[in-house]
Amino acid sequence: MIKYALNSQQMREIEKLALNSKSDAINLMARAGTEVYNVMVERFKPCKVLIICGSGNNGGDGYVVANLLLKNNWDVKILQVASPKTEQAKYYCQQFKGEIISFKDVCKNLEEAELIVDAIFGIGLSKKVPNDIAKLIKQINEKSKKCIAIDIPSGISATTGEILGDAIKAELTVTFHSKKIGHLLMPGLVNSNEVVVTDIGLPKIKEQKGYIKVNNPNIWKGNIKYPGYLDNKYSRGCLAIIVGQMIGAAIFATHAARKSGCGIVKLFIKKSSNNMYALEPGIILIEYENIHHLLELIEQHKATAILYGPGELKSDTTQENVINLLKLKKKIILDAGAILECTTLSDIIDIGQDVLLTPHEGEFKKSFGDNNKLDKVTRVKNAIDQSKCTILLKGIDTVIGDKDNNIVIQENGCPYLATAGTGDILAGMCGAFMSQGINSSMSAMIATWALSEAAWKIGYGLIAEEIPKMIPKILSVNIS
Repeated sequence: MIKYALNSQQMREIEKLALNSKSDAINLMARAGTEVYNVMVERFKPCKVLIICGSGNNGGDGYVVANLLLKNNWDVKILQVASPKTEQAKYYCQQFKGEIISFKDVCKNLEEAELIVDAIFGIGLSKKVPNDIAKLIKQINEKSKKCIAIDIPSGISATTGEILGDAIKAELTVTFHSKKIGHLLMPGLVNSNEVVVTDIGLPKIKEQKGYIKVNNPNIWKGNIKYPGYLDNKYSRGCLAIIVGQMIGAAIFATHAARKSGCGIVKLFIKKSSNNMYALEPGIILIEYENIHHLLELIEQHKATAILYGPGELKSDTTQENVINLLKLKKKIILDAGAILECTTLSDIIDIGQDVLLTPHEGEFKKSFGDNNKLDKVTRVKNAIDQSKCTILLKGIDTVIGDKDNNIVIQENGCPYLATAGTGDILAGMCGAFMSQGINSSMSAMIATWALSEAAWKIGYGLIAEEIPKMIPKILSVNIS
């Protein structure tokens, strides 16, 4: 099943499809609150709970939870930051027979509470949190109380993941139907922490143009080209990797490409009297004299895709190399120092060329500008428009986008990848898939997902050298 990350408007539209009457709204709220209650019962023993309810439907969900907890003998109080405004929230508020406290009693009750339930704003927040609520949020965060957020931590934009002034830091977030974009993008990803998606009977998503997908094998597993009986090393793809100033980066990329199913990988290195390297037998090293010689050799050696950038520093020579390599009209991955300014890229890339850029945030800002006021998805979309390339913007919340307006967000980002060489591994994996004829967008998705899965399996202390040997296990035919 394809998974989607929704913005607040898309979620509201899905909810409307299930609401034909007042009773539908009341029943939907009951199901939402019951799912939160069920998760709480599974995760926690009965304790002192403070549920903080806002005026909208998120607060209504909180009242449902409070009623269920009270009925089952939990010690529960409600902090009402505003009176309920929707009919269904009023309905469940009136049913609550426990203690409702006011702001003036908040300090004492925060101290006593062992578990906080955040039901203040939910996914509807689109402006900065009011000062009195911001102060409350700071108190909760400072006390480091266990906190469950209903739908999304209050103060996080469900559409962008940004913090709107101040935001709850949840230990657990219980959401409904689908993850929201704000659960997956930083800093919402960190504030949401573990996200449990529950089914409350809303209609399933019918794919629509512009909907953002969550990267998982159901999108791309049919594109992986497993070897057949008639295959040979060249039909399995020939990847040309241009060695930069640090050959180790290119070697990382080579190992990754070979383990990702590429038939043959060839390293092209500038001729020098210092080119004395003890390489593994499977690594083919080819010397070239100048850029024109390099282009001739790439054609002679039947490369089906090119990777340039790992270990390379940005310079006038680098730019000249990129311009000339693009003239070959082959699939190409530009990484690190080979990622040029957007204006240069848009001038030299043909509309039909399949070019993948794999920047981290620092490289992205140098090429496309430092506009931190925009969310990550919007920045990627703008970069695609400017460069005519597929963009893989790396990070714990990697975003991948292409010229057909397909946007995918990574869900299983692994913090253990914050170590040298992992970006080179990712680039090599992308190169392997593109060399086999898989388009840049699918290649980026497969590589990003598999890299994170491998990292989670290796665990703490991961170094880049360990990743390639894990790739075949991750990309088995039993992938699900």
